[in-house]
Amino acid sequence: MKRVFIAIDIKISIELEELIRSYKTRLADEKIRWVSPRNIHLTLAFLGDLDKVQIGQTASLLEEVVAEYPKFPVGFGETGVFRSINHPRVIWLGVKTPDVLYEMRESVCNKLRQEHLYRDEKKFSPHITLGRMKYIINRDMFSGILNSGSNINIPEQLISEIILFESILKPEGPVYVPVVKALLKES
Repeated sequence: MKRVFIAIDIKISIELEELIRSYKTRLADEKIRWVSPRNIHLTLAFLGDLDKVQIGQTASLLEEVVAEYPKFPVGFGETGVFRSINHPRVIWLGVKTPDVLYEMRESVCNKLRQEHLYRDEKKFSPHITLGRMKYIINRDMFSGILNSGSNINIPEQLISEIILFESILKPEGPVYVPVVKALLKES
C-alpha cells in the first residue's frame, strides 16, 4: 500500500519565495512547521492508501481524463488560515484557478469514484499550504502579517501537467515522489 494524492506542482518563484521568507522571519517566535519549498503543491484529491493495482488504475484514469483538457494558468491571491484566526491550524496562500481546473478535477474525481478509488466529498478550496501550527501566541501580530501579505504580486504559472504523487512520511517531514505525470493537451 502507498499513500497517494493528485496535485499540481507549484514552482517557487522569487516573489513566492520572498513571501514565505518574510512570514518565516516575522513569525520566527511562533511554533509553525513550515512546508518545505520542494513540497509546495495544490492538492486536487487525496486518495489515501492504495495498492499497486489501484495505483495503476488511478494513473491510467488520470492520464486519460487530463489529456482532454488544455494547459491553463493559475494565479495567487490572499493569505489565510484554516479554522480561524483565533485557533489557526494551517496558514495558506489562495490559488486563483480557471473554470477548466474545476471541470477537470470533477471529471477525474467522478471517474475515480466509479472505480471505488476515491471517497472524499470535501468542498474543493484551491490553496497551497505554507505552514501548520497548533496555536499562535501573538494573534494580533499574526493577523496583521497575514493581511499585509495579500499585497505581494506573485506571477501566474502555466500548468501543463497533473501529478499522482506518493507521500512517504519520514521523521524529518514528508517526501512526495511523482508516480505519474499526466500531461494536459496543447492548446
